[in-house]
Amino acid sequence: MMKTLIIGAAFLAVSCHGTKEAATATSDSTSSPAKETAVSNTPEESQKEASPNKQAAVIRLAVNFISIGAGTDVDAKRVLDEYIKQYREKSGKMVSYVAHPWGREGEVENQFSLSELSEKEQSEFISGLKSALKGRELIQIEENKANRFKQ
Repeated sequence: MMKTLIIGAAFLAVSCHGTKEAATATSDSTSSPAKETAVSNTPEESQKEASPNKQAAVIRLAVNFISIGAGTDVDAKRVLDEYIKQYREKSGKMVSYVAHPWGREGEVENQFSLSELSEKEQSEFISGLKSALKGRELIQIEENKANRFKQ
């Protein structure tokens, strides 16, 4: 009985130490994302590594895919991609964004600089995007917000 208690206590001590390191690694990964990707909507260049040095302090448009315990709205990602594709076909202008994963359930912030568009085109793009994603509870759209991922 005594041996079992000693072995159990030793196992518990080792387990707790490992859990603390895992918790630290997890909290570090949520504060600074593991991988950021720049997304282009051409088949040749679907994703690229983002350059952290070129990230703006203020983001013109941010589309956050959030979760409240059951993952993100996967269908909304398809809607977002389809809207961008349709906008490109209609206007002839490529709109790209940088995706910043930040959560454990697939949460991601998609940041659009919209520098490729004029102010009027930016307003039209944002208005259309809001309409396309209207009514989706797990999507947050913000304009002219501070970049929380700026390094």
